Amino acid sequence: MGELPTEVNNSVLIGNVKWVTDGYAYHYIYNNEHAYQLKIKVHKSQKESQAVQGKVLESGEVKIASHKAYYNLINKDVGFIKKQAIQILYIRFYCENTNRTIELEITGKDISDELKNLVVNVQESICH
Repeated sequence: MGELPTEVNNSVLIGNVKWVTDGYAYHYIYNNEHAYQLKIKVHKSQKESQAVQGKVLESGEVKIASHKAYYNLINKDVGFIKKQAIQILYIRFYCENTNRTIELEITGKDISDELKNLVVNVQESICH
């Protein structure tokens, strides 16, 4: 993934803070010796996410800023000529206060080795 700009299509003001209600962002996470791609998608209202493609290795439920969040760790083959196995951690939750659905997609190799650390770090996120 190359450098992609963040896009904010809509936001809501709560107190003195603007929260994105529709948009996306791409970033990188560096954890120990690993680098992961992070995609954040925010949608207005409670939307269903698209079906996850690949083999589900692990699923679970966590709390993010008092919201119930669900995650799936997926093993997926990518590439056209030379297939390469990657792992994707999907995390999704809905915020009633801002009326938005937040989806996180963390992509890299061997995420299962860092799964607990990634989930713990995501649980410390602030939503609103």
